[in-house]
Amino acid sequence: MAVLQMRRINICAMKENRKKILELLQKRGCLELIESESEDTVFAKTNTAAQISIFERNTALAENALEILDIYSAEKKSMLSSLEGKREISNAEYMNAVTNQQNTMSFVNKIIRQKKDIDDREALIVKSREEIQALMPWMALDVAMNYQGTKKTGFLIGSVTGSYNQEQLIQQTEAIEELPENVYMQVVSADKYQTYITFVYMKEEQEDVEKALRQMGFTRPPVIAHHVPKVSIKNREKRIEKTQSEIEAIKAEICREAAMRNEIKKISDYYTVRADKYKVVGKVLQSKHTFFIGGYIPEKEIKPLREKLEKNFTVAFDVEEPEEDEDVPVLLQNNKTAGAVEGVVTSFGYPAKHEIDPTAITAFFYYFLFGIMLSDAAYGLIIFLGCLWALKKYPNMSPSMAATLRMFKNCGISTLI
Repeated sequence: MAVLQMRRINICAMKENRKKILELLQKRGCLELIESESEDTVFAKTNTAAQISIFERNTALAENALEILDIYSAEKKSMLSSLEGKREISNAEYMNAVTNQQNTMSFVNKIIRQKKDIDDREALIVKSREEIQALMPWMALDVAMNYQGTKKTGFLIGSVTGSYNQEQLIQQTEAIEELPENVYMQVVSADKYQTYITFVYMKEEQEDVEKALRQMGFTRPPVIAHHVPKVSIKNREKRIEKTQSEIEAIKAEICREAAMRNEIKKISDYYTVRADKYKVVGKVLQSKHTFFIGGYIPEKEIKPLREKLEKNFTVAFDVEEPEEDEDVPVLLQNNKTAGAVEGVVTSFGYPAKHEIDPTAITAFFYYFLFGIMLSDAAYGLIIFLGCLWALKKYPNMSPSMAATLRMFKNCGISTLI
């Protein structure tokens, strides 16, 4: 059809009405704000970075809580749930969500804490299993792993690289000249890569013993238990069992909290809108009692907007013609049949403000050529009926999805013909 004519408007109103006016403009969605840089001694901008940060943080927390709920209590959705879009809520529901926002955020923070508790417990289970794995080679040891020895003797446990039995180990150590004679060693177990050994030695010879053992690649165990290894393993198994029970209990509680999912979605959208609003507030020039806002608006929206503002508020409303070289936003206006192809046109770039909108011409050839290429009446009928059903069944789907389905519905008619 056409590229809509845009005008520049300037609105000056009382500061006490700023919130209501900005919410009105936000709901109508017809104004693209012009950020003015001309601050002076009368008009200045308000720093809203702190408020925006709070709102965005709350939005992020709410989204995080929803992701957690999806992990432990996934929302049942149909195969076509992506077409449903967002459910519209009444003003009463909206006000109720705003009134209860603190309670909802308390639930959000609780869900996030519960997820952290689950993560901490799962990390503890992983650690316990790794410790059990490290203790398994020492199952035959009948003293505590941290046993230090007697008054005159020391006790040392560790492993050396290679697989040895008792006789092979003795032969290996006899070749080490620095190893004192008064050392008793015993193989506890061995696998393909390491041999696990205990040493008893005279305490005054401890330094010589450790120096000699280093030549064999001797290393201390990564886990030193305070009990006999069998007991330590059993204790860790009990800890794992208890921790898993705690995790299941927390998961069950999160599942019960899934009833708050819709309230969390509402509050997430609420804080997103609030953040967007305060981003605008930070760009608006304000004095002690008034504020000033300017932007571009389609010419057809000027009259209803002016009437709405002047009826409810004390405002000064000024309309200007944009300069010839001014970079104004471009908005296309087409009927539903041609408008369904706008996405195809705009994917190559918008026409300039004084250029012709090629959408109608593109739509005609798009539908015509699609029908020629597919050229099967049955397929065309199936596409048409499927898209028509989806459009009727899911009226709240996103505008872009609705436009795509309308486009293929029309393509189905073309193919059928």
